Amino acid sequence: MSDWPDWLPAELNIDDFGGDWKALIEESWKQFEWDFIKSRPMLQDKPVTINRRDSDGRPESYWHVTSETPQIGSERELDTARCKRVCWIRALIEHAGDPAVKAWVMKKGEHDRVHLWLCEEFLVVLGVASDHFVLVTAFSTPEEHRKAKLRRQWEEFRKEGDVP
Repeated sequence: MSDWPDWLPAELNIDDFGGDWKALIEESWKQFEWDFIKSRPMLQDKPVTINRRDSDGRPESYWHVTSETPQIGSERELDTARCKRVCWIRALIEHAGDPAVKAWVMKKGEHDRVHLWLCEEFLVVLGVASDHFVLVTAFSTPEEHRKAKLRRQWEEFRKEGDVP
């Protein structure tokens, strides 16, 4: 995808760190820390918070947006593609009303989840609380089967006429 919106920051580039993956991962942590701990994005005039439960010296939410495996903390395998796009999460939240973003709400168990899908390529999922949102996860969506599933969810939500 080359038609990214102007408001989207450049993803972190391994070349900017001399090919050092550890340096890129540290930079992704600094970005996450700035975007969600030292400050907070807002959606619909409500703050977006994170799961601050500590796991290996970092909040659990950080591990969810930078890795794919189900383990916790250092047992999780970091995904460098996710690390490179950590800087997109806050930007997407703050531009949820942009035409490049498909937004919908789905139930997961007893909880509502807001889905923000950028150009059908990058998804941010937020939990809904009465006075705030909680970052659940974020990841790229390159697989066609996943895109088809997300499109069906979005279309179904649109039929109901509600817009988050």
